[in-house]
Amino acid sequence: MLISFFSALRAKNKPLFWFGWINVLTWILAAVMYLLDDTVIMGINAWIKPMKFAISITIYSWTFAWLLHYLPDQKRKNFITWGIILCMSVENGLIYMQAFRGVTSHFNVHTAFDGIVFSTMGLFILINSILVLYTFILFFSKKIALEPTLLWAWRIGLLLFFLGGISGGIMSARLAHSVGIADGGPGLPLFNWSTVAGDIRSGFSRHRLGRYIDESIWHMLRTDERSVLSRIAMNVGLATSSIEREFEDALANLEHFGLVEGDEQGALRVRGGLLQAWVERNGVIP
Repeated sequence: MLISFFSALRAKNKPLFWFGWINVLTWILAAVMYLLDDTVIMGINAWIKPMKFAISITIYSWTFAWLLHYLPDQKRKNFITWGIILCMSVENGLIYMQAFRGVTSHFNVHTAFDGIVFSTMGLFILINSILVLYTFILFFSKKIALEPTLLWAWRIGLLLFFLGGISGGIMSARLAHSVGIADGGPGLPLFNWSTVAGDIRSGFSRHRLGRYIDESIWHMLRTDERSVLSRIAMNVGLATSSIEREFEDALANLEHFGLVEGDEQGALRVRGGLLQAWVERNGVIP
C-alpha cells in the first residue's frame, strides 16, 4: 500500500516528492547528531528542533505534492512548487546551520549575524505563507475536478493551515513562544511546549480552550450572578446561609450549572478556573 501511495505521489509532483525525501535524509542527519552531540540549547538538545522541522517539512511537501495536482494550471503549480522548495530549503538550511553553531535559530538577535539569519528566515516564511494563501484562493477561484466534500476538505485544511501560521508572526513579534516566563523552561517531551506557563505554539490546547470558555461564561452571567460569585471568591468557604434572600435565585442558577460548588458543611467555592480566567484578563476580581 505504501509503495502504491509513493508511486502515485511521485506521479503527481516529482519535485515535491523528492524534496520530501531530501528532508527525510536531513532528519536522519539530525537524529545521528542528536546521538553524537550533547550541545544543549534552551534546555534541550540542539538537534531536536532540526528533527522537528525536517519531519514537518516532509509532511508539508508531500501534502502539497498531492493537493497541487488538482489545480488545472501547470504554470501556477510549478510556481507554487518551486516557491515552497526554495522557502523551506532556506528555512531548514539556516536552522541546521545554527544547530551546528550551537546557538538558537529563532528569536536570536544577540549578534548582527544571528539577527540577519533570523530576519532571513522570517522573510522566507512570509513568502511561504503568501504561497499558501495563494493556493487557498486558487482552490476557490479555479474549477477543481473534485467532488464537493473533498474539495471543501482541502479548502478548509488550507485555511486552517494558513491561520495556524499566523502564530509564527505573533511569536516573531514577541521574540518568544512562551507566555509568562522566559523560553527554555520545562516543556513537553520533543515538542517542548511549556508545561508551567502559556505557549503560543500549542494553539488551542485543552488548557487554553478551557480558559476561553471560562472567560466567556463570565460575560454571559447576569449582574446578580456575578455579585454572588464575587462574594464567594473573596470569602472562600462562605456559607450558603450568608447569601441574602434577593440573591437566592442567582445562587440556585450558579449551583445548577456547576459554577459554584459546596462541601458537606455548606461552604461555597467558585468552580476551578472560572475566577482565575477573569482575573488573568482583567487583573481584578469582578
